Amino acid sequence: MIYTAYASDASACVLDISALAQPFLAETTSYIAFTATEDEARYVECYLNSGFANGKIKEFQARGLFGPRHVHKKILELPWPEFDGNRFSHRRLVALGREAALAVQGILGISQDLELDPRTLGRLRSNIRRELKPLMDQIDTLVESISTGQDLLAIQASWDRLLDPNRPTLPGADSAELSRFLRSEREGWSHRDFVMPEDKI
Repeated sequence: MIYTAYASDASACVLDISALAQPFLAETTSYIAFTATEDEARYVECYLNSGFANGKIKEFQARGLFGPRHVHKKILELPWPEFDGNRFSHRRLVALGREAALAVQGILGISQDLELDPRTLGRLRSNIRRELKPLMDQIDTLVESISTGQDLLAIQASWDRLLDPNRPTLPGADSAELSRFLRSEREGWSHRDFVMPEDKI
Protein backbone atom coordinates (compact mmCIF):
# COMPACT_ATOMS: atom_id res chain seq x y z
CA MET A 1 0.00 0.00 0.00
CA ILE A 2 1.39 3.42 -0.96
CA TYR A 3 0.24 6.99 -0.35
CA THR A 4 1.40 10.50 -1.20
CA ALA A 5 3.40 12.60 1.25
CA TYR A 6 3.23 16.04 -0.39
CA ALA A 7 -0.39 16.96 -1.09
CA SER A 8 -3.44 18.57 0.45
CA ASP A 9 -5.05 15.13 0.87
CA ALA A 10 -3.58 11.66 1.07
CA SER A 11 -4.05 9.58 -2.07
CA ALA A 12 -3.51 5.89 -1.44
CA CYS A 13 -3.64 2.74 -3.53
CA VAL A 14 -2.99 -0.95 -3.06
CA LEU A 15 -0.10 -2.30 -5.10
CA ASP A 16 0.71 -5.99 -5.59
CA ILE A 17 4.49 -5.82 -5.99
CA SER A 18 4.71 -9.56 -6.66
CA ALA A 19 3.03 -8.92 -10.03
CA LEU A 20 5.65 -6.36 -11.15
CA ALA A 21 8.32 -7.24 -13.68
CA GLN A 22 10.89 -4.96 -12.01
CA PRO A 23 11.77 -4.47 -8.32
CA PHE A 24 9.56 -1.88 -6.67
CA LEU A 25 11.10 1.36 -5.39
CA ALA A 26 9.15 3.98 -3.43
CA GLU A 27 10.25 7.56 -4.23
CA THR A 28 10.96 10.14 -1.54
CA THR A 29 7.56 11.83 -1.84
CA SER A 30 5.57 8.76 -0.86
CA TYR A 31 5.10 6.41 2.06
CA ILE A 32 4.60 2.66 1.82
CA ALA A 33 3.30 -0.03 4.16
CA PHE A 34 3.45 -3.78 3.74
CA THR A 35 0.43 -5.73 4.98
CA ALA A 36 -0.15 -9.41 5.64
CA THR A 37 -3.27 -9.57 3.46
CA GLU A 38 -4.98 -7.62 0.69
CA ASP A 39 -7.97 -7.11 3.01
CA GLU A 40 -5.79 -5.24 5.51
CA ALA A 41 -4.32 -3.14 2.69
CA ARG A 42 -7.80 -2.20 1.42
CA TYR A 43 -8.86 -1.31 4.97
CA VAL A 44 -5.95 1.12 5.39
CA GLU A 45 -6.37 2.43 1.83
CA CYS A 46 -9.99 3.42 2.53
CA TYR A 47 -8.97 5.24 5.69
CA LEU A 48 -6.22 7.23 3.95
CA ASN A 49 -8.47 8.16 1.01
CA SER A 50 -11.43 9.14 3.19
CA GLY A 51 -12.68 12.69 3.40
CA PHE A 52 -13.20 12.17 7.14
CA ALA A 53 -9.53 11.44 7.92
CA ASN A 54 -8.19 14.10 5.55
CA GLY A 55 -10.62 16.68 6.88
CA LYS A 56 -9.56 16.06 10.49
CA ILE A 57 -5.90 16.97 9.84
CA LYS A 58 -6.44 20.16 7.82
CA GLU A 59 -5.83 22.61 10.67
CA PHE A 60 -2.58 20.82 11.56
CA GLN A 61 -1.07 20.79 8.06
CA ALA A 62 1.45 23.30 6.76
CA ARG A 63 -0.19 25.90 4.52
CA GLY A 64 0.99 27.16 1.16
CA LEU A 65 -0.29 29.41 -1.59
CA PHE A 66 -3.08 26.96 -2.42
CA GLY A 67 -4.05 25.94 1.11
CA PRO A 68 -3.08 22.96 3.32
CA ARG A 69 -0.09 20.93 2.10
CA HIS A 70 2.16 18.08 3.17
CA VAL A 71 0.08 15.22 4.54
CA HIS A 72 3.20 13.33 5.61
CA LYS A 73 2.51 11.17 8.70
CA LYS A 74 0.04 13.59 10.29
CA ILE A 75 -2.88 11.49 9.01
CA LEU A 76 -1.51 8.49 10.91
CA GLU A 77 -2.03 10.26 14.25
CA LEU A 78 -5.83 9.93 14.19
CA PRO A 79 -7.52 7.07 16.12
CA TRP A 80 -7.72 4.07 13.81
CA PRO A 81 -7.92 0.47 15.06
CA GLU A 82 -5.89 -2.35 13.57
CA PHE A 83 -7.69 -4.42 10.96
CA ASP A 84 -9.87 -7.12 12.52
CA GLY A 85 -11.43 -9.60 10.12
CA ASN A 86 -13.98 -10.55 12.78
CA ARG A 87 -15.59 -7.10 12.80
CA PHE A 88 -18.39 -6.58 10.29
CA SER A 89 -17.61 -2.86 9.88
CA HIS A 90 -14.01 -3.67 8.92
CA ARG A 91 -15.08 -6.28 6.37
CA ARG A 92 -17.67 -3.88 4.94
CA LEU A 93 -14.99 -1.20 4.48
CA VAL A 94 -12.78 -3.71 2.66
CA ALA A 95 -15.66 -4.55 0.31
CA LEU A 96 -16.26 -0.86 -0.42
CA GLY A 97 -12.53 -0.41 -1.09
CA ARG A 98 -12.53 -3.23 -3.61
CA GLU A 99 -15.62 -1.79 -5.28
CA ALA A 100 -13.92 1.61 -5.57
CA ALA A 101 -10.76 0.07 -7.03
CA LEU A 102 -12.78 -1.77 -9.67
CA ALA A 103 -14.68 1.42 -10.52
CA VAL A 104 -11.42 3.34 -11.02
CA GLN A 105 -10.04 0.54 -13.20
CA GLY A 106 -13.19 0.72 -15.29
CA ILE A 107 -12.69 4.45 -15.82
CA LEU A 108 -9.01 4.11 -16.72
CA GLY A 109 -9.54 1.15 -19.03
CA ILE A 110 -6.93 -1.48 -19.79
CA SER A 111 -4.03 0.93 -20.30
CA GLN A 112 -1.69 0.78 -17.30
CA ASP A 113 0.97 3.25 -18.49
CA LEU A 114 -0.89 6.46 -19.24
CA GLU A 115 1.21 9.34 -20.57
CA LEU A 116 -0.53 12.32 -18.99
CA ASP A 117 0.44 15.97 -18.78
CA PRO A 118 -0.48 17.74 -15.50
CA ARG A 119 -3.64 19.32 -16.93
CA THR A 120 -4.95 16.02 -18.34
CA LEU A 121 -4.11 14.24 -15.12
CA GLY A 122 -6.03 16.88 -13.13
CA ARG A 123 -9.13 16.43 -15.30
CA LEU A 124 -8.90 12.66 -14.99
CA ARG A 125 -8.69 12.85 -11.20
CA SER A 126 -11.69 15.19 -11.12
CA ASN A 127 -13.69 12.78 -13.28
CA ILE A 128 -12.81 9.87 -11.02
CA ARG A 129 -13.80 11.80 -7.88
CA ARG A 130 -17.12 12.77 -9.47
CA GLU A 131 -17.91 9.21 -10.59
CA LEU A 132 -16.97 7.70 -7.23
CA LYS A 133 -18.67 10.28 -4.98
CA PRO A 134 -21.64 8.07 -3.93
CA LEU A 135 -19.22 5.27 -3.06
CA MET A 136 -16.77 7.59 -1.30
CA ASP A 137 -19.64 9.02 0.76
CA GLN A 138 -20.31 5.51 2.09
CA ILE A 139 -16.61 5.01 2.82
CA ASP A 140 -16.40 8.35 4.65
CA THR A 141 -19.39 7.50 6.84
CA LEU A 142 -18.00 4.08 7.73
CA VAL A 143 -14.47 5.40 8.38
CA GLU A 144 -15.92 7.97 10.79
CA SER A 145 -17.97 5.26 12.53
CA ILE A 146 -14.91 3.03 12.99
CA SER A 147 -12.55 5.85 13.98
CA THR A 148 -14.91 7.18 16.65
CA GLY A 149 -15.97 3.73 17.91
CA GLN A 150 -19.59 4.24 16.89
CA ASP A 151 -19.64 0.85 15.12
CA LEU A 152 -18.91 -0.95 18.41
CA LEU A 153 -21.30 1.24 20.38
CA ALA A 154 -24.11 0.35 17.98
CA ILE A 155 -23.51 -3.38 18.55
CA GLN A 156 -23.36 -2.85 22.32
CA ALA A 157 -26.60 -0.86 22.26
CA SER A 158 -28.37 -3.67 20.39
CA TRP A 159 -27.28 -6.25 22.96
CA ASP A 160 -28.12 -3.95 25.90
CA ARG A 161 -31.62 -3.39 24.50
CA LEU A 162 -32.22 -7.11 24.06
CA LEU A 163 -30.87 -8.03 27.49
CA ASP A 164 -32.68 -5.28 29.41
CA PRO A 165 -35.02 -7.18 31.78
CA ASN A 166 -37.26 -4.13 32.22
CA ARG A 167 -38.06 -3.41 28.60
CA PRO A 168 -41.77 -3.77 27.77
CA THR A 169 -42.58 -6.49 25.24
CA LEU A 170 -45.68 -8.22 23.99
CA PRO A 171 -46.08 -11.95 24.62
CA GLY A 172 -43.82 -13.83 22.22
CA ALA A 173 -42.12 -10.64 21.00
CA ASP A 174 -38.99 -11.38 23.04
CA SER A 175 -38.17 -14.55 21.16
CA ALA A 176 -39.13 -13.06 17.79
CA GLU A 177 -36.92 -9.99 18.25
CA LEU A 178 -34.03 -12.05 19.57
CA SER A 179 -34.34 -14.41 16.62
CA ARG A 180 -34.23 -11.52 14.14
CA PHE A 181 -31.22 -9.99 15.85
CA LEU A 182 -29.29 -13.27 15.96
CA ARG A 183 -30.06 -13.91 12.28
CA SER A 184 -28.65 -10.48 11.41
CA GLU A 185 -25.56 -11.21 13.52
CA ARG A 186 -25.12 -14.62 11.89
CA GLU A 187 -25.24 -13.02 8.44
CA GLY A 188 -21.99 -11.26 9.24
CA TRP A 189 -20.30 -14.52 10.24
CA SER A 190 -21.66 -17.07 7.81
CA HIS A 191 -19.63 -16.20 4.71
CA ARG A 192 -16.12 -16.26 6.13
CA ASP A 193 -13.73 -18.22 8.31
CA PHE A 194 -13.39 -17.25 11.94
CA VAL A 195 -10.13 -15.36 12.51
CA MET A 196 -8.55 -16.31 15.83
CA PRO A 197 -6.40 -13.56 17.41
CA GLU A 198 -2.72 -14.57 17.53
CA ASP A 199 -2.50 -14.25 21.31
CA LYS A 200 -5.36 -16.80 21.66
CA ILE A 201 -3.76 -19.47 19.46
